[in-house]
Amino acid sequence: MRFGHTLVPPGVFRRKLRKDSSQQCEFITNSDHTKDAGKEAIRTCNSYWNPQEPIEEYDIDQFILGMTSQITEREDTIITPDLRGFVFGGLDFSRRDLMAVNIQRGRDHGLPDYNTARKEFGLEPAESWADLSPNCNNETLIDGRKCDDTDFEVDDPCRMIVCLKEVYDGDLSSLFRTIIADQFARIRDGDRFWYENKLNGLFTDEQRVAINDTTLRHIILEITDIEEDELAGNPFFYLDTETKCNRIVGRARSEGYNISPGFNCTNSTTCQEIDQELRNENPNITDALVRRYADCDNTQLLAVDPCPRGTVNGSDINIVSPCTKLRTFDYFTGSEAPYILTFAAVGLFIILMIVLLLVTANINQSKIAEQRKAGRAESRRKSTDLSLHDVSEWQGQKEGERDIKVRMDIRKKSLLIFLPGQARPTRTIDCKRTDRLYAKESVDKARNFLLIRIPNEYDLVLKFDGPREKNAFLQSIKEFCEQTGITQRSAMLSQKELLAEAITKARRQHTLDKFFRIVFKHAFRIDDDGDMEALSDEDANAVINCELTIDEFADALSLKPSAMFVKNMFELIDKDKNGLVSFREFWT
Repeated sequence: MRFGHTLVPPGVFRRKLRKDSSQQCEFITNSDHTKDAGKEAIRTCNSYWNPQEPIEEYDIDQFILGMTSQITEREDTIITPDLRGFVFGGLDFSRRDLMAVNIQRGRDHGLPDYNTARKEFGLEPAESWADLSPNCNNETLIDGRKCDDTDFEVDDPCRMIVCLKEVYDGDLSSLFRTIIADQFARIRDGDRFWYENKLNGLFTDEQRVAINDTTLRHIILEITDIEEDELAGNPFFYLDTETKCNRIVGRARSEGYNISPGFNCTNSTTCQEIDQELRNENPNITDALVRRYADCDNTQLLAVDPCPRGTVNGSDINIVSPCTKLRTFDYFTGSEAPYILTFAAVGLFIILMIVLLLVTANINQSKIAEQRKAGRAESRRKSTDLSLHDVSEWQGQKEGERDIKVRMDIRKKSLLIFLPGQARPTRTIDCKRTDRLYAKESVDKARNFLLIRIPNEYDLVLKFDGPREKNAFLQSIKEFCEQTGITQRSAMLSQKELLAEAITKARRQHTLDKFFRIVFKHAFRIDDDGDMEALSDEDANAVINCELTIDEFADALSLKPSAMFVKNMFELIDKDKNGLVSFREFWT
């Protein structure tokens, strides 16, 4: 229940402690320690972010005394401006309207309209605004209309607003009272430690009576330095003696105790008179129950507040300061030059760091290249095998380069690729099934790239340390071709064109993946032409003209080329017995 927001005042008074009752009441004027210096009350809206300041100046005792001398706001539809546009908010809005939040929260939670809620709690539905307030004809509702207007619907979805209009003698609305009673009853009944639960064995009858007799006034006097004569008999009420007496008598009657009809409360009624009336009319009443209603040890039970102060008028600038308006902070105006210089310096620093990193990377790459070059030169110097060449292999844009050794094996009609330090070749290029070899040189820059292409194999792209090493390799290739009967075809390309044309291992694997995907769909009769439609003309032509070696066929089956199953399957599919399996042979 959020009806308490309508009771919040725009400010709070503070009252000093008195050494004795003969001293006059003295309310504290705000000092420079707070933001409302010179004012008589602490403004609510200006204390959201610094509530500790006025407490640090004195203590909480002064606040308690000030609040007991102050009259709170009425429970009605008039909300203090401190909560209507000045309550603190989140980072999206530094100020917000708390009552609008309350209403919207009710809608978000799906609360029913006022009359539906009354029916759910067993109350009679209201038929007009006059059913909600006895003074309806003298009141003006929201938007300026009188509450006796017949066209004003009581089935308002904003249940909180309607409940705030339903006021009887300043008390809560019947619906609010029913809801609160229901909530507190559920809390009490669900708490096995509740002090009135005799089954838990936690409290004796005397202790339960003592708890019932304990009031907020007792607690305040116990834990603060406030004296009895400084505090009203009931800190919750700001009433005269007659009104206080009538409340005590009314409470006793409502709880089943007899009070004679001739007993009348006046401003001169004493506690002892109430005590005597209770004992005369209720012979079996205990002393504890009498003290519950007429605690004559409480000298302020029927006394008027010792220091009445009244309400806080939020519009009186002599009492409270106005609410601080929303402020924005412009950190740019007047600081244009420092901002520009700062961002320019940061941008320049980033650019310098990028340049430095690029330069460092190039230096490191140069050092690595020089070390590789020196290592290959040392290997060539020590090598007695003139058919073995130390070169670098370019594997692709992402894969980069690696050092390898290339040997031409005329007897096996193959090119053997070795990694440094390994005796077994990491790749064998079989030339038995071809009668031609393509050698393409780069003609720009250092002219140190050479592409070797054998049909149905991915290309071997080599990078040499200089023209001498490349010419020596070309001479070996020429002799290899002459002795094996292979026709060598040469071409000259720019380095960019050569690398773009190269069929790397990754590019060849991409073609093979497409090849097997289409072949397997055909073999297993999967009705899906999506892959063929998604292929570009270049990819489709590469797949159709692709021919697999036995090594690639075995690799696709995750088996060794020497496996009997691989050999038998390969011979079965290889219709023309050329040692290669084409797309057409797979398809048929």
